[in-house]
Amino acid sequence: MHAIRSLRRSVSAIDTLKSSASSSNLTRRLGLGDQLGDTAPQATFTIDDNSTDTINITKTGGQSIDGDDLALSVDGERVNESIGGGPWQTGERRQISSDSEFAGGEAVVRIIHDPSGNAIFERTWDFS
Repeated sequence: MHAIRSLRRSVSAIDTLKSSASSSNLTRRLGLGDQLGDTAPQATFTIDDNSTDTINITKTGGQSIDGDDLALSVDGERVNESIGGGPWQTGERRQISSDSEFAGGEAVVRIIHDPSGNAIFERTWDFS
């Protein structure tokens, strides 16, 4: 008798989950809303030029992005905590400084969107 009651409770719980299987309801019930809500913004960039310890990048399209949410990575190493400077608008050029000099030669440059953890820009750049 006890086993039958446990089985009925399990079936009831499964039916409840099935009836609320829409992604938003299920996400909310599982407590995953915060993790899934941080999607990377869509934007395009170009690298204009560099010196030994700075790189100039222009935002060429996409939505405005808060520079405080972005960091620059060169060959997998972050060169700063954030790009900063408030909202980065299309057409705006930012000069991003590094605490150390960039090594010469080719390197992979990434702009990382910290809230989502995603690279929103990636290019190989010759620092020679």
